[in-house]
Amino acid sequence: MAININIQPSGIVPSGNNAWFRVGGSMFNVGGSTPADYKIIAKIYRVASGDTLVGTLTGIPSNSQTYGVSGTTYYWCEFNISQIVFNLLIADFSKLNNGITYASYSGRFKVVFEEYYGGSVSATVTSNTVSYTPFGLPEIRDYSVLESLYFNSSNHQKFLNRLAENSAVFYNQPIRMNYWSTFTDNSLYLYVRAYYRNGADSAVIQWPAYADSSPSVAGLVTWQITLSSIDWNYVLTLNPSITLTLPFDALGIYKVDFQVLYGPLIRKSEVKAYSVKHAELTKESKQFYFRNSFGTFEAIGFFGKLSKKDNFEFEQAELLVDNRNTTSSMVVKGGMTQVNKRHQQEIEIGSGFVSYDCFKSLVDLLLSNQVFEKVGDYYLPIIITDSSNEAESTDQQLFGRVITYKYAHLERFSI
Repeated sequence: MAININIQPSGIVPSGNNAWFRVGGSMFNVGGSTPADYKIIAKIYRVASGDTLVGTLTGIPSNSQTYGVSGTTYYWCEFNISQIVFNLLIADFSKLNNGITYASYSGRFKVVFEEYYGGSVSATVTSNTVSYTPFGLPEIRDYSVLESLYFNSSNHQKFLNRLAENSAVFYNQPIRMNYWSTFTDNSLYLYVRAYYRNGADSAVIQWPAYADSSPSVAGLVTWQITLSSIDWNYVLTLNPSITLTLPFDALGIYKVDFQVLYGPLIRKSEVKAYSVKHAELTKESKQFYFRNSFGTFEAIGFFGKLSKKDNFEFEQAELLVDNRNTTSSMVVKGGMTQVNKRHQQEIEIGSGFVSYDCFKSLVDLLLSNQVFEKVGDYYLPIIITDSSNEAESTDQQLFGRVITYKYAHLERFSI
């Protein structure tokens, strides 16, 4: 009676893509026969202050799947716990909160494997305790490099934002910056730097600090800001070195960048920049908000050509009653009636011409399973139905992405 773990994860594991275990049992094929009820059971536990059972999987090995350890032959099957772990980790941080650590963004898990036959468990083995994070959709593959870039404590640690440098953001849209904090003993500060069209020096805003309230836990810290909500005239008074040659107005800003400071004097993150689009300068625009392949939310603005198409669906049925009206000769009712009417709008919009890096990073938007359009104060769920390249010129660096989408809800009228 024996059970053995042949392969198991280590380090930080992206649960959204891959969280595999290979486990073998020695009693599967003994003397050429296998018990009819033979199976290997995987019980997944979340490790916190106490172990909590969060899911169970069952596998049956194959005669052709064997490996040997110390002279014992094990018949193996594989278990992927990624979906169980992924759903647990993303459940708590989808709300649009500001300056908050989501300790549940990552989690420590272990698996207890049981070899079962003859109506009972005959042997068990417990995996290592492994830390999982949500990221890992198909666009993210090189996990070891990701760990060194996004989960370290160096002074160039990358934000958990997938859009490329200088992607477009709108002046009145929420911008969400996500950062993995490895620090547990002090405060983190988000610094926003604005650059002006008239060549004036930039203005720096210290966004409200986040003080870690759980000094024993590291995790995801996120800030959400809207550029139009900042009192920029007041900011300018805090920066006496800035002398604007023209009166300040909202259209003065053409770029912003972000960085995280620790302490608050030590820079710990990369400096990530976005180009700012003002609604007054774009004929038609759309603001999208999507869960990226790290599992965090971020925003993107599309400011290219826009077109809309209305789709209507009608259903009718035959009336099975005598609908003759003897009191009026002016209205004659037919033998059919309208029972359902549906209206759905299909929208096509281009990203506008962007750099090649920005163009490539839009793949993350297309792969997302949660995309919203921001309309006023509301976030409306949408479904992207098609995408194409608007133009491509490697000589002139002109790239664009066109998407077609519809709203996830139907406007419906029923009789």
